[in-house]
Amino acid sequence: MQRRTGSSNNLTSLARNALGTNLGALLDARRDLRADLLEDPLELTTFGVSASNVGEVLETRLRLLEQVRDKISASTASAAVNEQPLATLGLSSVDLWKGYIPLACLLLEKWQAHKASSGEEGGAFVLGINAGPGSGKSTLVQVLLFLLSASSDRPLKVAQISSDDLYLGLEARQARHISSRLDPASLDPTLFDLVARLKHSTADSPPIELPRFNKGKDDREATGTVVSGAFDLVLYEGWRVGVQPGQLNGSAFDYTALNDPIDFLLYIDADPTHVFEWKLESTMRDHCREHPNTPWTDAHVEKLKAAWDLWIEPFILQHEKPLAQQGGSADAVFAKDASHNITKIDLKSTLKSFYDAHLASAPTQARAASALVGAFGRASLAPLLLKQASARFPSSSPSPSPPPKSLASSSPSPSEEDSWPEAGVSFDAFVDTARQLIEASGELPQIGWHRFVTSSATAHLSGKENSRFKLNAGCLVNGSFKCASVAIQGDCADALSNLVDSLAGAPPTFVMVYTTDPDTIRRVNAACQADPRFQAAVAQACTTCLGSLTSSSNTGVPSSLFGIHDPSGVYTGAGAGVAATEEDGSAPGAGAWKTAAQAVAAEALEAGVAAGASGVPLVLLHATPGHEEAVLEGIEAAVPGAQVFGGSAADNDGSFIADHWAVSSGRTVLQGRGVSVSLLWPTVPYAISLNCLHEAASDRHSARVSEVGDDGRQLISFDGRPAGQLYDEWTADDQADESEDQFATRTTLKPLARGVRDQAAGVQRFFPVHPHKSRSSDQSLGLFAAVSVGDTLTTLSGTRESIVDAVNVAVHRTRGRLTGSVSGALAIYCAGCGLELARSESSSGSSLTSISNEIRTALPGSTPFAAALTYGEQGPLLNEGNTHANLMFNLLLFGIQ
Repeated sequence: MQRRTGSSNNLTSLARNALGTNLGALLDARRDLRADLLEDPLELTTFGVSASNVGEVLETRLRLLEQVRDKISASTASAAVNEQPLATLGLSSVDLWKGYIPLACLLLEKWQAHKASSGEEGGAFVLGINAGPGSGKSTLVQVLLFLLSASSDRPLKVAQISSDDLYLGLEARQARHISSRLDPASLDPTLFDLVARLKHSTADSPPIELPRFNKGKDDREATGTVVSGAFDLVLYEGWRVGVQPGQLNGSAFDYTALNDPIDFLLYIDADPTHVFEWKLESTMRDHCREHPNTPWTDAHVEKLKAAWDLWIEPFILQHEKPLAQQGGSADAVFAKDASHNITKIDLKSTLKSFYDAHLASAPTQARAASALVGAFGRASLAPLLLKQASARFPSSSPSPSPPPKSLASSSPSPSEEDSWPEAGVSFDAFVDTARQLIEASGELPQIGWHRFVTSSATAHLSGKENSRFKLNAGCLVNGSFKCASVAIQGDCADALSNLVDSLAGAPPTFVMVYTTDPDTIRRVNAACQADPRFQAAVAQACTTCLGSLTSSSNTGVPSSLFGIHDPSGVYTGAGAGVAATEEDGSAPGAGAWKTAAQAVAAEALEAGVAAGASGVPLVLLHATPGHEEAVLEGIEAAVPGAQVFGGSAADNDGSFIADHWAVSSGRTVLQGRGVSVSLLWPTVPYAISLNCLHEAASDRHSARVSEVGDDGRQLISFDGRPAGQLYDEWTADDQADESEDQFATRTTLKPLARGVRDQAAGVQRFFPVHPHKSRSSDQSLGLFAAVSVGDTLTTLSGTRESIVDAVNVAVHRTRGRLTGSVSGALAIYCAGCGLELARSESSSGSSLTSISNEIRTALPGSTPFAAALTYGEQGPLLNEGNTHANLMFNLLLFGIQ
């Protein structure tokens, strides 16, 4: 018999690489995920995971996770006027893995059981979802619909209706003297049988028209959507769903007929402060869509705030919140943080079966403490917290019973057990203690109670150590590196508090401020000084053009904060102004800039060494424009071999006024002329890339620089010919009637560039220099970056579309340089490219939105990021050190521990 032999040539290079490089990590990750499913007690009690089905559960979740992540990344358009794109929701892999996917599987099981028990007569399975206005209910429905369809062995027929669509029309409300649709009496009573009709609709039933309400117009649409049964599922969502009869401000309501058909009620819990922010965003979005010629003003905000105080918040507190309380009608409770990330499944809901199974018969403090220590560790803290909670939530004393040893993964010593009193422990005291153990300072032990701890887009898996999850940025962590970003929406102190909240309550080690206004830097500095949580943080700031971008906002914002919590890392900073020459008051030359940069880098390095740092740091650089090459020389002299991530300060409108530029280090704001650096020794790996947004022109032209001005930024001639004249020949047919904007467009989309061979990739990389309009009579050409005699410059080409699309490609390429996933990102998009996009945008700020979307969709999950638009970018020039260039996209990715 002939022996059959195999060959690795049967595999693609990618497959061979996966087996050779990643197979071990894949197998470790699967083992870790399997262990987590079995070790988390609530996987059994809430989602029915056991040793007999864990393999099937693991495969189902992995398959669904892969499918839904791809769909989320691709979903950048809204399915309806009142919905947000899936890609903007901020769903993380952990949110999906520990929340949405098991919920979808559970709902599918409930539907199948409902169908088996009641047959066709039982009608469709009705899922009710209650959440405050703007809480992402509609998008949650989109995710669940996809997951449920992907989980089923056949396509599901689903009807979807929102309680918002049940509002009476404007004229009908006026006829009933209902002043606002927010009045709970504004729901149309003639539609109260709608959910029941959908539930029991058959193939022979008449078609049903689903009403549609347009909140931007504050009126019902003239026509709705016609659907026909029979349905498998009915998804009924809204902030009126499931609430008990009651009254508000003298207006009585009873939604019993609407709610009776609900088979499973899910409640989305959120802080009312966050709900108001979401409502503000959605209302402003509705207004701008329906009234594009009427600006959104403070008067609109004041009107919304009045409605919030009168109708929305009281309804949430009096009628929605009780759904999640013990004895409430919610079958499951998810909590959301300010960034729409799921923070936990409600402790009361998830601990109830655990408490009943192990403690209800004899809930002594000894037994309760042992169970809590087994779940959360912290043996020394649990008894004290439990005793305090029992005093607040008393219970009758049961007969003593020994603690269940089987529940404790880190059992206390006998002496500790003996000290625990035998007083009874109420369920509320048990839950309160569990919550305090989770929120206590210090790291949680490596056990599987992840869903009780704030999750984040930066939570990712790693199987390299201890065979457990390593979750960052607010999740259960082995280490404690966390990133977060927030927009500054008014008061700086509030923004700082939001940043701490986004870091799961952890004080930041480092804060980056991007803003269009130098005064905002001063306000942030003052707020930091007044807040004890920020007084030890290293802070850096830089002014940006047009606005800044952040993962916490779908559009550009004037100012943003990016924070890092990394107590095991070392972070230092320093800054200095660059004074005019004393003799004649002239601007300082390159030598002065180099000296200043070397001094501040040396100061920050000395502080880092004193703090115990070792190795080469990462340098974050922000300086005002003009002499970036000299600044880089100074940094190299002080910190040789360090990689630089930097961007030059800009002004808001592209006017290039030096007095509007500012950078800062610590509490010192340097306006006009200054250098600011921060040195970082983070406890995670990082990757920096300086990316060209253009391609070599198809009709490219190249020439050697033959003469430059003293600072290298006045290009006098190419190959002996006037540089401006030759550039015009290369890039335009006729410049006689060219306006300033047209010249700016030409130089932005057709810049010059130095080419450097990337030996590792076998390709040519380009580092553009941006010509500018101040050409002199000798037909020389001004540049925003320096060149040298002998450099070969090549023409590049780009379009308004391509310089946006290139961002996504650059992020993916940079991610490939990290082992593991991404916990946070800083980005810089050249202001020159941003201004070109702004010149053509159809609506104000749309260009920033498109850039932000490219970054957001290319990063995993909803990774926190902040981005600025600067007048030049600094970063690694392959293996040749750091460089300053123009029209670039600069990216810094932080990995995971």
